[in-house]
Formats: sequence, C-alpha cells, structure tokens
Amino acid sequence: EPIHPKSLNKFNWGAFFLWNWWGLGNGMPQLFFIFIVLYIADFVLGLLGSIGFIIALMASIIPFVFGYYYGVKGNELSWKNKDWKSIETFETHQSNWTIAGFVLTMIAILCIVYQIIQLINLQ
Repeated sequence: EPIHPKSLNKFNWGAFFLWNWWGLGNGMPQLFFIFIVLYIADFVLGLLGSIGFIIALMASIIPFVFGYYYGVKGNELSWKNKDWKSIETFETHQSNWTIAGFVLTMIAILCIVYQIIQLINLQ
C-alpha cells in the first residue's frame, strides 16, 4: 500500500490564498494561465460600461471558488501531480505556501485598509 502524507486531506491555506501562484510550484501551471485569462476578461468586461462592470463584479467571485476548491483538494492534487522527494519535503513545501499566503494576504488587507483611510481623509 502506498504511503501518503498525513496532511493529504487537510485544508491547504497556501492554495486557498495563492491558488494561481501555488499551481506553478505544485505541478499545475495551468492554474496561473486560468488566472491570467480571468484577469483579462475582468478588465475587458470593466471597459464595457455599467453592465460590463456588473458582470465583471459577479465574475470576480470565480477566483474565490478556485481558491476554495484548491484549498480543499490542493494537497491531494499536488501529491499526485508532482514527484516529491519525500513526505517531509511535501509537507514543508505546503507549510511554506501557507505562510506565504497568510503574509501576502495580510499585506494586501493592510494596503486596502490604508487606501480606504486615505479616501476617507480626502472627503
């Protein structure tokens, strides 16, 4: 019977926060290209005026769906799609992605809060 990591069925926070970049480092580069297509589509829809903006706003939910899916299935998919030297290497790699995901998400949240404060102060 094959040996699997203990974390195989755990939620992968690195894949949740950074699913597009996480895919590049975990044997699924197509995720990054899907992200690029979504980004371009969102930009083009935004140029179409108010109806395009509404559609783009609704379409912005798609990355959260991807994040959730890869958060749930990420460890399993990564284990299958990439040749890992050992279970320890796999678990360290995923742990590093979790740390990176949390740090970058916190930085993004702080930037958004800062921008909101700046907008409030301008009024």
